[in-house]
Amino acid sequence: MGKKSFFDEVSIGEKLPDLRRGPITQGDITKHATSNLDYNPIHVDPIWCKEVNYLDKGTTIAHGMMTMGIMGTLLANWAYPHGGMIKNLQTKFITPVRPNDTLTIRGEVVSKHFREEGKSFVVVEITVENQRGETVSAGIGEVIFP
Repeated sequence: MGKKSFFDEVSIGEKLPDLRRGPITQGDITKHATSNLDYNPIHVDPIWCKEVNYLDKGTTIAHGMMTMGIMGTLLANWAYPHGGMIKNLQTKFITPVRPNDTLTIRGEVVSKHFREEGKSFVVVEITVENQRGETVSAGIGEVIFP
């Protein structure tokens, strides 16, 4: 009998190792703006944000795609060493990420789908919380394993 694949070893309910990022700085947000050419003042202009006072916070907010990228990192850190690859990542942004937030990203395997060799995949629920315990983002990732 052949060696068990990582897909075979994964269990429904298995928790991925938590990932922490932060504190998120204005520099981090500005670098992300530069990388995707999104210079909307809500992301890069703290003075404007203080005047506008969006959601009564008066600060810039991180791009949703920055948070999504961190969620992808959680999946990649777990899957890539075992030959896995991210098939799909769907996210919902719930609460803005602001400068000085520290994020904890968690994942849990919620289902397994056996397909022909090289196409079996698992579904992982992902949540992102800030240091106040608020969920800032949630999503579903699909990871293919050989």
